[in-house]
Amino acid sequence: MVNTSERFCVEDLKKERSRCTFDQEELTNLMDGGPHMTEFRRKISEKFLNDPTYVDEIPPDYLSHEDRYSNELRKSCHTFKVLKADNYTIRNFQQFGPGGLMKDGNPLALHMSMFVDALNGQCNAEQKEKWLSRAERGEIIGTYAQV
Repeated sequence: MVNTSERFCVEDLKKERSRCTFDQEELTNLMDGGPHMTEFRRKISEKFLNDPTYVDEIPPDYLSHEDRYSNELRKSCHTFKVLKADNYTIRNFQQFGPGGLMKDGNPLALHMSMFVDALNGQCNAEQKEKWLSRAERGEIIGTYAQV
């Protein structure tokens, strides 16, 4: 199976990679945290990169600001549905999901990067049990504010 990064790789980069003097897969496994994590990352990436939901029918440059936001929100909501259906967490997606799926940024980025982390870092065990898993599954949506 050819992975997505190889399928869409430019010829010059393929040529340079072929001259590599070290085991690329070994380095990839090291960076991912082991072969099982490389396999997990590839599985998540392929799932999202092959999902037609992320293909824009109309290029975002031709949409109004409101329509662009709605389009990215649609993709974000779909991401949560996929994560939930496959029993993945936001953390899995942040760590191993492909970047660039949402061209105008993720409308739920603050929820995923700040709210979930704030709950994780500031809740006691009882609060985490009640709120953290719900936030990670997208059942509740929050943001982060600082004064």
